[in-house]
Amino acid sequence: MIPDIERQIAAMRRDWPAWEVVTRVGECATWRGPLCPTTITYEVEIRYRIPLAIENGTVYTTQPRVTVEALAPHFLSPVAIELHLYWPAREDSSPPTLCLFDPHAHPVQWSVEDLLAETTLPWTCEWLLYFEGWLVTRSWEGGGRHPTPSRAA
Repeated sequence: MIPDIERQIAAMRRDWPAWEVVTRVGECATWRGPLCPTTITYEVEIRYRIPLAIENGTVYTTQPRVTVEALAPHFLSPVAIELHLYWPAREDSSPPTLCLFDPHAHPVQWSVEDLLAETTLPWTCEWLLYFEGWLVTRSWEGGGRHPTPSRAA
């Protein structure tokens, strides 16, 4: 059963009390809050919309969108393309969103039936941990299948 946005909000409030809902319209919500995988605290934003049953969306199109604004300068680096990110279209000035799981994996790693508090937030913390390693080594050690190298992935 797909949890409605109220259940998602309640789970986030319970498990991640420092996070707050900054916008809420219908079945859409945006949360902002801190994550500190090591000694650096990041401000993270998660945007999520409960898909409509008639949309017939894919895991890629229905997944939550996670951005970390403070990382933007690092994304301009020529080697940043190896990071597990989804790049916006060239005309879009939005920051890239984090690639937290393989949307084509079988069995599926994330589904609309999952609570963001139990999947997206822990995975984001793990992604940031590997990002900090990448800052030092310029080698992505987080595993996973890299999304297409195109900036429009």
